[in-house]
Amino acid sequence: MAITVCLGVLALIGTLDLFARDAYRTEVEADTSARLDSLARTMSDTIARETAAADTMAVFVELLGFGRPGLEQAFPVFADALLRDGNTIRSVQLAPEGILDFVYPLEGNEAAVGLDLFANEERRRLLLPAIESGNSVMQGPFELVQGGQALAVRHPIYRPDGSFWGFAAVILDWDAVTAATGFDTVPDTFVTGIRLSDEDRVIAGNPDAFTGDPLLRSISIGATDTRWTMAMRPADGWPSMAQNSTLIWAAGGIVALLAGILTYGAVRRPQLLEEQRLRAVADLERSEATFQATFESAVVGIVIGDVNGRVLRANPAFGTIVGRDHRSLDGVDLVQFVAPEHRHLYDEEMKRVYRDEAVAELDVRVAGTLPPRWGRVRVSAIPGEERLFVGIVEDITDRLLAEAALAASEGRFRRLFEHAPIAIQREDHTAAYEEVTALKARGIDIRRWYTEDDRRLRSLLSRVTITDLNPAARQLQELRLGTGFGPGPLVRHYTDQARDGFIQTLEAIADGRTSLDYKVETTTIDGDPVFLDLKWQVPEVDGEPDYGHVMLTLHDSTDLHIAQLRLEDEIASKDRFLASVAHELRTPLTAVVGFAQELQEESGLYSAEERKEFQNLIAYHSGELAHLIEDLLVWARADIGEVQVRPTAIDLSTCVAECLEALPDVDLPLRWDAGEAKAYADPSRVRQIVRNLATNAVRYGGPNPAVRVWEDGNWSMVDVSDDGPELDADQYEAIFAPYVRSTGSPSQPGSIGLGLTVSRTLARLQDGDVVFVREGDRNIFRLNLPKTAGVANADVQED
Repeated sequence: MAITVCLGVLALIGTLDLFARDAYRTEVEADTSARLDSLARTMSDTIARETAAADTMAVFVELLGFGRPGLEQAFPVFADALLRDGNTIRSVQLAPEGILDFVYPLEGNEAAVGLDLFANEERRRLLLPAIESGNSVMQGPFELVQGGQALAVRHPIYRPDGSFWGFAAVILDWDAVTAATGFDTVPDTFVTGIRLSDEDRVIAGNPDAFTGDPLLRSISIGATDTRWTMAMRPADGWPSMAQNSTLIWAAGGIVALLAGILTYGAVRRPQLLEEQRLRAVADLERSEATFQATFESAVVGIVIGDVNGRVLRANPAFGTIVGRDHRSLDGVDLVQFVAPEHRHLYDEEMKRVYRDEAVAELDVRVAGTLPPRWGRVRVSAIPGEERLFVGIVEDITDRLLAEAALAASEGRFRRLFEHAPIAIQREDHTAAYEEVTALKARGIDIRRWYTEDDRRLRSLLSRVTITDLNPAARQLQELRLGTGFGPGPLVRHYTDQARDGFIQTLEAIADGRTSLDYKVETTTIDGDPVFLDLKWQVPEVDGEPDYGHVMLTLHDSTDLHIAQLRLEDEIASKDRFLASVAHELRTPLTAVVGFAQELQEESGLYSAEERKEFQNLIAYHSGELAHLIEDLLVWARADIGEVQVRPTAIDLSTCVAECLEALPDVDLPLRWDAGEAKAYADPSRVRQIVRNLATNAVRYGGPNPAVRVWEDGNWSMVDVSDDGPELDADQYEAIFAPYVRSTGSPSQPGSIGLGLTVSRTLARLQDGDVVFVREGDRNIFRLNLPKTAGVANADVQED
């Protein structure tokens, strides 16, 4: 019996060695599988994240409206932002109609400009299906002319009518990709390789990785149709023996010898063997109880099944997830708990688990649950002849719902942000918060600190960044400020006028305030004034201010401010006008009243000649008063379109002569160059115009005023000129504005500033005009009138 036991122990040692070898290989496979899973996932995520820049560039082209001028201006800025955000992007390209026309950065890539992507047959076969499907396409890794390897991802762009516009492309540096994903740092104890899933050509790594029963992973590359197969195995092959096989056999021999000796003694001591048996049974029962307690109380679902996918055992947590009592699940086919849209994937993964003894992980929707629930399933095969598997199911419903709610919330915010009619910027003030908090802790006055040395403020603003702008903010910057039109450091917008606003925000941070309203007055690149109303707002997260996502709204109040200034100027002008009117009306009215009272009260004291002179003065000042009132009425009615003109055929020369003769104390030499000049106009309005121009020349002109009547084609002209001082060129039109007065001598009486304005208004109502010209040493106010009806309209049609 001792010999039999010894041999049995040796057989047991052989069995243990076999299990040790299997366990060691399983351990090596698990380690290799974990490394391969991590590497494949990192490779897929990294390239997907980097190649999303191609889709972003396509959206950028569509937003700019495909226009070349806009692309030439905005492409370098946008491409630079993509390169700075990406870790492996080597260059960004646009290829209208398949011709590389935009490349950033251009330095080092000059040879690529003008390249026809369709000229290469292999590349053409790759790109044409992409144009038809609208999907991104990947090429590479391939050798670059300038050295190194790269991946090229190209995304087709379509015009609004659906026609093909060109490609947006992102070139990834393959060395940077392998460095970022850890592909080039895989330990030497493993060999790794990558090949296209639909080809046998190895594109990266060691081709030997696909020999010797390697582990394989199929990965999707970015948003393209490209799939890679990644392989990994130990460099020395899979282990054929356990690490401690020699120790096992050495110890087994000793154990076998001792077992024989002990068996010899045990035969003689059956009671001792029975006690040992009972202890082993108790240990087994304790082990079973421990396993049962762990299995039943686990917070994740655990299910054990056979090769046919039927449940052999399930814990309560699994029953809760699938909505069934776990005790009623024995023999149930697990596939019925998988939603129909995920069953094909589930079947494929289960076949792979049994075929490759691999570990599968997938997310599925649980069938038949209301509300719907989702689970993350991890399945692995249990080594042995029974071909069992164990599955761990984690309920991820709440997490998925939270992610969906977050995505919806972010989508709503983004739509609101993009379509807001006011300019909004998102800014990161984290650096400002950290620096201001440190300064405040040292007892430093914030305003004095940044006012004393302007370099301190500029240095801080170089670390405070604009992270996002909506279209209204970009338009405001472009049209008004002419500064950078995209995200970047806030120091780009620094001006002396804006400095105080920046300091106010820093003071608000120091005081713990989360909102601030302030105004900024600055100028455009052309020097025009710009007035902005700004609201600076810090959002709160869990009761704490989030200085990384500060919102700044900008309202352009320039037009309102300018309108207010114009209104104030208009009110002041009206006030001056009313004061002038009161003064000018009072002067002739005082004379009329004074002379009338003298004639009424002291008529016996004056001779007939003196009374006649008083009467003439009364008539003169009454006429002046009537003329002032007439000008006021014309201007007031012109504002509401009620000035009446009745044009008719007149002898302009006679009309002008009669007007000058009726002006008292005005002696203007009159000449005409065309005999009896004709005009089609209202004679009373012509006399009013000539009277105003003649009075203006006498009052404000030089000592030698004159009047000339002449003709030019279909027009008749009246020139009222003087030899007064020359006006500045910018006054040629300004003198026709209402309430404007230009007095050449302080001794001359003023006016209400409407004479020239009324004259031009009346002339234009008769299809004519009054203009100012300087000829030689004389100032000329020229009245143009049509000679016949319809002349002005005919001239306009000919022009």
